[in-house]
Formats: sequence, C-alpha cells, structure tokens
Amino acid sequence: MTRRRLDGLSPDDTDLGAAMAEITRIVRAGHSLASAVAEVDRTRPTRTLRRVMVAFDAGHTLHDSCSETLSTSDSDDGALVLTGLKFAALAGGDASAHLEAISLTLDERRRARDDRRAQAAAATASTRLLTWLPVGAVAWTASSPSSSRDVLFGSTIGWLCLIGGAALNLAGRVWIERVVGR
Repeated sequence: MTRRRLDGLSPDDTDLGAAMAEITRIVRAGHSLASAVAEVDRTRPTRTLRRVMVAFDAGHTLHDSCSETLSTSDSDDGALVLTGLKFAALAGGDASAHLEAISLTLDERRRARDDRRAQAAAATASTRLLTWLPVGAVAWTASSPSSSRDVLFGSTIGWLCLIGGAALNLAGRVWIERVVGR
C-alpha cells in the first residue's frame, strides 16, 4: 500500500458524513473495515480518514490508528467517527449498523449547522434593514418641506426622539450581532 502524506493540501472533514455512509456500504458488501476505510480514503478523502490511514500505513492496527488520531482530533465530528471506527475495529463482526448510525448523526449535525447559518443570515439581513430604514425615514423627513421636519429638527422633543432612536438603533444592532455571533 502506498504511503499517504499529511500536508497543507489535505482535505477537510466537510464530507465526513458521506464518507462514513460509503464505508458502511462497503462493509455491508462484505469487505473488511480496514479495506473500506482505505478505499474511501482514496475515493472520498477527509482529513480524519487521511490521518487514520497515515498511521495505518505506518504499521499500526486500525484500532491503534484511530486511537492515535483521536488524541489529536480537532473536531467533534472527527472524534465521533474515530471513536466509532476504533470500537468497530476492536469488536469485529458486522459493524455496519453502528457505522450507519454515525453517518446519520453526522448528517443531522450538518443539517443543524446549515440551519443555524441560514437563521443567522436571516437575522443579519433583518438587522441591516431595520438599521437603515429609520435612517432613510429621517433623511426623507429632512428633505420634505413640512411641519414634521420643523418639529423633528427644531424642537427639544424632536432632538430627544432622534437621539433616542439612534441609541436604540445602535443597541439593537449590537445585540443582534452578539446573538448571531454565538
């Protein structure tokens, strides 16, 4: 088997759920877990599987390769996969049901991350609209030849409304940015 290198061009773990589904399919077809991981590392590489195969190619067992990689794993999804592969390699037998459960869990996590991103984008867009809409209303009022302009810019209550509105606008923007940033 050829040596695999870890370098700056190594893939990431964004496709880890699909890689686990492929490993499950290969194991169900009757292949060993180690050969399934090796095949998926060749056809659908991920950072986690690449690290496992580097250790495996160095002569470690699949269990030891997963344990070694788990100690340096930097993602929750990677840790889940490594723990599942490690125990499947240790237990032997048909591990396809467990591998499928890991694959489904990874897909669910990915969907939840995508939903959070979409909700954050919607909140950010609403914040932008709600920030600039009052500014536009003030500009429109300032350009109109009406008594409302005189009240807004020519009285104490008008200036208090402008200052209070600007303060609330800024506070709302900061609050939403903090909520979306979590």
